[in-house]
Amino acid sequence: MKQKAIGQQFVVAVVVLLATCLMGWYLLSHQQQVRRVAKTQQAVTVETAVLTQQAHQPVLAIYGYVMVPKAIEISSKLAGDVEVMSVKPGDRVKAGQVLLRIDASEYRRILAESEAEYAALEAQIKGEKQVSEINQQALDQEKVLLALSEKRLKRQRHLANNGVVTTMVLENSQREAEQHRLQVTQRESLLAEHASNLEILAAKRQAMAVQVERARDDLQDTQVLSPTSGIVADVNIAEGSRVEAKELVRIIPDGAYEVRGQIPSKYADTVRHALAQDAELPAVLRLDQHNIDLVLDRLLPVVADGQMGQQAVFSFKHQSDSEMFAHKMPVYVRMQLPAVEQSYQVSTSALFPEDTIYVVDANKQLRAVAVRKMGYAYDAQDRSMVIVTADEPLDTQEVLVTHIPNPTTGLVIEKAQAPY
Repeated sequence: MKQKAIGQQFVVAVVVLLATCLMGWYLLSHQQQVRRVAKTQQAVTVETAVLTQQAHQPVLAIYGYVMVPKAIEISSKLAGDVEVMSVKPGDRVKAGQVLLRIDASEYRRILAESEAEYAALEAQIKGEKQVSEINQQALDQEKVLLALSEKRLKRQRHLANNGVVTTMVLENSQREAEQHRLQVTQRESLLAEHASNLEILAAKRQAMAVQVERARDDLQDTQVLSPTSGIVADVNIAEGSRVEAKELVRIIPDGAYEVRGQIPSKYADTVRHALAQDAELPAVLRLDQHNIDLVLDRLLPVVADGQMGQQAVFSFKHQSDSEMFAHKMPVYVRMQLPAVEQSYQVSTSALFPEDTIYVVDANKQLRAVAVRKMGYAYDAQDRSMVIVTADEPLDTQEVLVTHIPNPTTGLVIEKAQAPY
């Protein structure tokens, strides 16, 4: 009985040993297949892109606003009541358009009086010239008579010396010659007085001409005109109000607009250096579906309180484009920064925490590479891209662009056949 039990235990042990051997052989013969299945289960399907090393130009996105550095303030030197007010805030006006009219009745009266006084002076000058011409003619005649009387007196003296004529006749001839000489002298004095009077009247006429011109200008200025085309920003007077020496209307002229936006402090030094080198930093203003060209003019010297950065001032490359904008209108600007040499451009999804990207080696395994972010750009589909540099060459290498959770060096991936 005891031998039978020992025999059964031996049989069980042999069966167990045989089963163990068979199991070991099976596992050894299928080991490679199990590994391949495990590997397939660990692979992740992702998208990749090929890196290209070149000089990439970052684009800085800025939110800003359109403004006019100095509006035109319109006033009037005249006194009077506003008869008609033709504009209100927000109206668009053209150069030469009437903004308001001042009551012109007083200025019409002043002009009429000035013109009448000017006409009176013209009449006086004309009369003085006519009298002067008459006296000149009389002087010419009197000079002829004087010459004749002096000739007669000379002959009478000769005859008197020969005893031909009496002393009385000689004295009459002398008296006649002296009388003609006195008339000539008096006539010359009158002519000199006419010349003096004409000079005085001419000076008065000139002064009155200025007064008439001023009166005409005042009458014309009762219509206050816009000196330029633009938008009416403020109106500080109403119909019936008395005009005083102050700003009446404020206009923001077309074509005088500029765009201001905040340059982040990270890029302020780069922009400042580019301006110092006279490098052009073009920018584009996005309005609906239109791109409007701008040029960076300058950086303002003062940084506003509470703002991290420095304010930049852009001008419109084509001033006619500014007519589409209003004062203090918010806008979105993209400005090109100086190119970054030997850099790469990757999608934002390719960048992982601590500024890391993952390249794919020949075995389809990931390898972490530390990079430095140098700015942002936009591709043809207007997608945001990151410009990076690295301490090792990455040209023509493939980079992981699918943002997967917890990537690690050595992770095996499968590349999707989708365009980047």
